[in-house]
Amino acid sequence: MVLPLEKDYSDLVKSRIHARSKLFVRNIDSIMASDSKFKFAQLIKAIISQEMKIEIWREKLNKMRNFIIKNIFDKLDYYGNGFFTEYDLSDYLNKCNVPNQKLDIILLISRFNKDNSGKVTYTQVINI
Repeated sequence: MVLPLEKDYSDLVKSRIHARSKLFVRNIDSIMASDSKFKFAQLIKAIISQEMKIEIWREKLNKMRNFIIKNIFDKLDYYGNGFFTEYDLSDYLNKCNVPNQKLDIILLISRFNKDNSGKVTYTQVINI
């Protein structure tokens, strides 16, 4: 477990750790080099930034009266077979002139596709 450097926060986290888990508590300085800590911090900041952008879009979509998730799903499910794939999503984004990268598509599909079939169903979309 990695603990915060600031003493108050570190103490708070330590107080919540189960007694047997205390054996695994380490200071981040003892497990990461400074360049690794910097890169890790950049990664966390990038993740948080992307999550904030997603939340802004989610809020905008929720405010739209005529936004219906089933309509979007049906556009992605171009062949009407009850699911869409990485190819379908990438193809649709390309048709809408939305730049996309394969890794982004894979990560998005994996967020919905919990059974790892590579196919995202409507049920999987609405259960997120």
